[in-house]
Amino acid sequence: MQASPRRATSGWWTPATSWWPFGTEAPRAPRPRLSGRSTRAKRFTSSSLSNMAFMAVAIAVRVRFFARLRELAGNETEALQVPPGSRLEDVYETLRGKHAALPLRESVRAALNQEFADWSTVVQDGDEVAFVPPVSGGL
Repeated sequence: MQASPRRATSGWWTPATSWWPFGTEAPRAPRPRLSGRSTRAKRFTSSSLSNMAFMAVAIAVRVRFFARLRELAGNETEALQVPPGSRLEDVYETLRGKHAALPLRESVRAALNQEFADWSTVVQDGDEVAFVPPVSGGL
C-alpha cells in the first residue's frame, strides 16, 4: 500500500482532520454557556448604571446671607454643593452644620432666585438661594 501524498497544513486543515469531508466543519464538543453576570447584576447595570451617566453627583448653588445672618455666617455669599433633589430646608441645615451660630429655620425666610419660596422647594443647579432673618424698620 502506498501512502497518500501529504497535504499542506495551512489554514484550518490539519492531518488530524483530513478524514473529515471537505467543506464541512469538524464536530466539536459543545461549549458551556457562561452566564457572565448574575441576573441581579444585569438588572442593576441595565437600569441604574446606564442612567448614572446623566445623573449629577452634586449641584452648585449660590447662597446669600442678609442682615444678622451675614454677621453670624461671617460672609455675605457662599458657594455650596448639595445633592440633586435637595430642598431649601436641606440647604439651610447644611449651612447650619458649617455655621453653628445660625438660628433655627423657624425664624428665617428663604428665597429662591430673588423670590420668597416655601422650605420644601427643590433647588436646581445654578440657583441663587437667600436667607433673610426677621427685620424691623422704622425711623
